Amino acid sequence: LGEIGYLHLKAGRHELAALFTQRALEGVEDADLDGRLRYNLGRIAQAQGDLDRARRLFKSSLARRPNATVQKA
Repeated sequence: LGEIGYLHLKAGRHELAALFTQRALEGVEDADLDGRLRYNLGRIAQAQGDLDRARRLFKSSLARRPNATVQKA
């Protein structure tokens, strides 16, 4: 589901991207996957103009999966 969400993000279909990515996040126990999905949700929020939500999601992504690229975002 996360991959489908990413494809929708790349195609500019942000509502569908958020739906699939949020679904993919449900029940995830793997910290790396959790961090990647949260990062993608941050990118979706950013594309939708919700910068506060994007920052929160980027921070939660970093908490689950430290990453130099995300820290710069």
